[in-house]
Amino acid sequence: MNAIEQTQQAIYRAPKLNVYVTPALRVLTIQPKGNVPSAIYRAGMTAAAETAINSKLLHWLVNAKAGGIVTPADQIWTSDVIAPRLAAASCVRKMAFVEPDDLHTKLILEDMMNKASDLFSFEMQFFAHAQDALVWFTDTETDTCF
Repeated sequence: MNAIEQTQQAIYRAPKLNVYVTPALRVLTIQPKGNVPSAIYRAGMTAAAETAINSKLLHWLVNAKAGGIVTPADQIWTSDVIAPRLAAASCVRKMAFVEPDDLHTKLILEDMMNKASDLFSFEMQFFAHAQDALVWFTDTETDTCF
């Protein structure tokens, strides 16, 4: 277990989806695995968004290495509910996606990222490894919330 994992606090835990916060880095991590049932996905994403907003987190990491297939209805829900909420009320400055091993999940993430890019003023990027995303996060000069 590395230093980052030791300082993570669980926000939401379910068999197919976990959400963690690393307070020292102001990072929220979403870790899906396989097909995520709708109720679990929506509860986890709601908890993630509220935590990011209330804790004034600067970075959002989706670690989809183990997959994380989301239904089309949940993709629309994310675009209609979660993305506008984050855009309007959060301090998120960067959003990173760890590339999944399967192409289907990557295509879903790319589509969701493209749809959200009009709402978000912050940067979004794909990475091969979570550690690379964390380095990118620490590269951020602005560490305050407006």
